[in-house]
Amino acid sequence: MTMPELPSLKSLKMKGTNKQLGLICNLTTLSSFSIGVNKTSNGTESPPFVQKKMTFRYFRSLENLVITASEDLTPLLDEEEETRGLSTSLHSLGIESCNWIFSPPHPLAFWKNLTSLLSLMIYHCDDLVYWPEAEFRGLNSLKNMVIYGCNKLVGPLRLPLSSSSSGDGELLPNLEVLNIYQCDGLLELPKLPASLRSLLVTNCPKINSLTEGLRHATALESVRIWFCPSLTSLPVDLGHLTALKMMSIRGLPGLESFPQGLRQLAALKGMQIINCSKLLSLPEGMQGLTALQDLCISNCPLLSSLPEGCNDDSPALSVWRL
Repeated sequence: MTMPELPSLKSLKMKGTNKQLGLICNLTTLSSFSIGVNKTSNGTESPPFVQKKMTFRYFRSLENLVITASEDLTPLLDEEEETRGLSTSLHSLGIESCNWIFSPPHPLAFWKNLTSLLSLMIYHCDDLVYWPEAEFRGLNSLKNMVIYGCNKLVGPLRLPLSSSSSGDGELLPNLEVLNIYQCDGLLELPKLPASLRSLLVTNCPKINSLTEGLRHATALESVRIWFCPSLTSLPVDLGHLTALKMMSIRGLPGLESFPQGLRQLAALKGMQIINCSKLLSLPEGMQGLTALQDLCISNCPLLSSLPEGCNDDSPALSVWRL
């Protein structure tokens, strides 16, 4: 069996063993490609790529790539010449259930060639344990990233000062949106870039600190922290988030108070505080938040009163207590 001539093909989805991948070549018009590769039905691995392998070399128009593969594709992806064609065309990459792509031997040549990548989605990759600095080092165009269900991800790798690569420049220097969902083992955020504008962290039951992650994210406009029961405090130096317009805090049952830095968020327009059962107070001086238009507070039974400037009679502020 061979792949027929398909001179106008734009989208291709394949699922099976890697025997099929050798049939794919010279699809110069292909813009969207989904690879699903698994073990063979009897549990043995299919023949190695060196016998008959696929190449990305001629995929000059490929913009969207999805890889769902339990079998290790490193022999294919780690050949720099074979993946170099992706450097100018590939804009979106989805990786799902690939428990080899962040483990030695890493396909670093593949990551190195993703210089035009704008969107990255990582789902259910249990080999992702530490923030993958080596893989992300060349993703200088990346703007949007989603990490979902990577339960063994704990956070940044802590290296001795002498071993750190501080001279390599900022990681992900153009990242604007980061969404992290349901990462059960996550303890803390990595150092986030100054370019970041929107952050969502939800259903991460072990995360206990945001301080290091937010320290340099000075362009943040939206922060949503939802259902993180181990998070008992917010960063003391919130005041450096001078561009922040929206803050949503939900499902933090251990949170008792907000830091005083909250009152320095002069650009803040909207704030939600929901399901914070131990919250006792908000900081005084919030009347200085002259841009604040909407304040929603729900299911915070111990929060008996609001500070001056946050009451219903404030003409410029809508206060909702549900």
